[in-house]
Amino acid sequence: MYIEKIFKLNKQFYEYKIDKILLKENFFITKFKIKKKLILIINSTPLTRNNCIENFYFKQNKLFFKNYPILSDLCFFEIQLLNEKNLISSSQIKILFINSSNIQPKFSSKIYYFYTNNIRVFAKCSNTIRYKLQTNSYGLFINQTNGIISFNYDLDRMKKFYQIQLLVYAIDEKTYLNDTALIYIIFNKQKQFDIPIEISLCPNTPISISDRTLSGTIIQNIDYNNNNSNHYYILSGNKYNLFSINNLGQLYLISSMLNRTSEEYFELVIMISSSSSSSISYCRTNISIIRSPNWSYFNCPIIPIEWMIEEESPIGTKIGNIKEILLMINNNSELIEQIKMKLNNNNNNNNDDVKVFHFNSSTGIFISKYRLDYEQKHFYSFSIILEPNELHCTLSIIIKLI
Repeated sequence: MYIEKIFKLNKQFYEYKIDKILLKENFFITKFKIKKKLILIINSTPLTRNNCIENFYFKQNKLFFKNYPILSDLCFFEIQLLNEKNLISSSQIKILFINSSNIQPKFSSKIYYFYTNNIRVFAKCSNTIRYKLQTNSYGLFINQTNGIISFNYDLDRMKKFYQIQLLVYAIDEKTYLNDTALIYIIFNKQKQFDIPIEISLCPNTPISISDRTLSGTIIQNIDYNNNNSNHYYILSGNKYNLFSINNLGQLYLISSMLNRTSEEYFELVIMISSSSSSSISYCRTNISIIRSPNWSYFNCPIIPIEWMIEEESPIGTKIGNIKEILLMINNNSELIEQIKMKLNNNNNNNNDDVKVFHFNSSTGIFISKYRLDYEQKHFYSFSIILEPNELHCTLSIIIKLI
């Protein structure tokens, strides 16, 4: 007996990111390994935008970008593997056009001021970052992984300088794009106030605040002993003048611009001066910023989500996952993970049709509760509301029996 081996594409889903800076006409994207006499064609799907498949073509088994203009920065389509007679298999393709100049590393600050030897810089990037310090004769070097800057020489030897000024670089290991910042290490201010090298943390740490925190909100109480004779000063770290401290030792936010900054945290060095004993002490506090999701970038599917399931499938059969669909469309896993889902109780059909399925409102997974009979009912429909409410997104779900 002769049995023909069925040849299929390797995966059901392929994803590619293409940098617009490198893109040109007839740009090669990828090659698919297929047998001779088989062909590949491109077809649109309900998710295809602006007829973006016109930007692509197959030559033999190679996929190419055809020419400008780019019809959609995010293009979904289907590729089908055919023989002379019929369809053999198909796969979904997602192509995202990016501008690498917009995703280069970014330092938390363009200028850093340091008054102690606890020196560290931070940068954000979607890829791994390598830090590099300007070549210098001061004996300063930087840890390429974590951005900590250290002294090769004894710190007392360095204090003969008024200040040190150097450039520091954050380099994307994948794209080699980089960002530059300037660091100032100031020694005279340390001498003037006799700031110790090691400064302990202020009480009530750690501190985390939302980037939507209102101006006037008290963040931390610095006063150890409720001593009203103390005076408090923020010596460093108060970039953008976001914070202030009153004579009661209460650290509070004085600006509503926090949501317009990009820093992950602020480290403040605070001096505490006692008017009664003329003593001076110091502490430092780290304020972590919890960034609110930017839902304006979220794309809500405008067409119903359709899944197929064979009748009489075993109980517990996984039918589909809403979050996987949302991730395909939005390409932002951090955003999608914060979404919650609930059944739309305003839809009367929901209560009946959804009873035959188990729906996990956190993961978005649908699983069958029963063996479904095509003759009794051949499709089910209901709607799901996405939360938070500011998304204004309701999904239509259709499950068909085959």
